[in-house]
Amino acid sequence: MLYKIDFTNQDKEFVLACKRRVIQFVYRWVTAIRQPVFEDELAVEFLEELANELESDVIHFNALQEEASLMHHVMSQLRRKTKYNK
Repeated sequence: MLYKIDFTNQDKEFVLACKRRVIQFVYRWVTAIRQPVFEDELAVEFLEELANELESDVIHFNALQEEASLMHHVMSQLRRKTKYNK
């Protein structure tokens, strides 16, 4: 996944800024076209993996809380969609 960035040679703030942009883009993408995203298996797998990676980053960097909140909102919508379709 492109969300992971090797930051050994990168500035921490640059890496965090890139990760913020990824999460903010995904949030806008999902909220704009919600239904097609939630119906696509690969998109759902991507969202789940991204949410897990972000959770690790929140712990590791002690940052990205705002982005974690956005991703939590996306995953809550996904769970509601899944719950109603069963």
